[in-house]
Amino acid sequence: MGSALTLFLAAHQRAPRLIAEVGTYIGNSAAAMGLGAGTTGQALQLVTCDLHPCTQQPLAGLTLPQGSGAQVVQGSSTQMFQALAAKQAKLDMLHLDGRLMADDLKLLAQLLKDDTLIALDDCEGDKRAT
Repeated sequence: MGSALTLFLAAHQRAPRLIAEVGTYIGNSAAAMGLGAGTTGQALQLVTCDLHPCTQQPLAGLTLPQGSGAQVVQGSSTQMFQALAAKQAKLDMLHLDGRLMADDLKLLAQLLKDDTLIALDDCEGDKRAT
């Protein structure tokens, strides 16, 4: 609950229009960021990836501004970042809740802005904090 609330508040404060997330799984973090960003009334786009996501619709059931949407990439972070870079996207917010690949750093250099908000999950090494 604490990390979801933190992501909601951060997204509410920064009002990101383009959010990327590495590690979808069940979509709680995606929903929290979507709700927080949606409080501004501006449409938002969420792109998230997971090798084995449990949901394809992390924003389903949420009331968000018209034009908002989400895309779940069933694949690696590199695949998601390559697709975003091909569109010359610039991220307003990035949530890292999964492992990055070696090729991701070069792609992130293209996707991040000076003021991109980067949120990190509570992982250390190969162990997830509880």
